[in-house]
Amino acid sequence: MQTARPAAAMVAEVRRHCRRRGQRSSRTSGAPTSLSAARSSFSGFIPQITGAPLLGAHTDEVLANLGYDADTIAWLRAENVVA
Repeated sequence: MQTARPAAAMVAEVRRHCRRRGQRSSRTSGAPTSLSAARSSFSGFIPQITGAPLLGAHTDEVLANLGYDADTIAWLRAENVVA
């Protein structure tokens, strides 16, 4: 059974591992960083890396899939219940 470790110890371990492999680890300080390149082959496939969706980008679609109608979704948005 593993015991809980502080997050700082886990981050330090990842950084040590990356240095041994000649890679850089990312930091979560908000500063721009570079990530290590994937060491795998995609058989000619070039993945397209995009950013995460903006807050609320899929809210209407998710609410519609949950059964909310357009008027209710508009009301939720007008009342600032959803982004």
